[in-house]
Amino acid sequence: MHFTALEKIEKTNTIKLYLQNLINFAKNNNLPLADAFSSSLFGENGAIEYIDSVDNLHPSNLGTELFCDTLAKSLKDNGLTN
Repeated sequence: MHFTALEKIEKTNTIKLYLQNLINFAKNNNLPLADAFSSSLFGENGAIEYIDSVDNLHPSNLGTELFCDTLAKSLKDNGLTN
């Protein structure tokens, strides 16, 4: 997919708003949440080491580790595993 620079910014901002709304909803309703989004930020942007350098979309190996570690911790902290 080929987007202009402005389209990339608009789409990124929309996705960030959806993610933040999801996080807020989970917190406000005391729902379990594996929030790798917040911990992957560097300022207002995604930390480059967590983003695949080839497609700039999917997680890098380090990003995948962050997600898996966050998910495992959330499952354990919320008593969702045996």
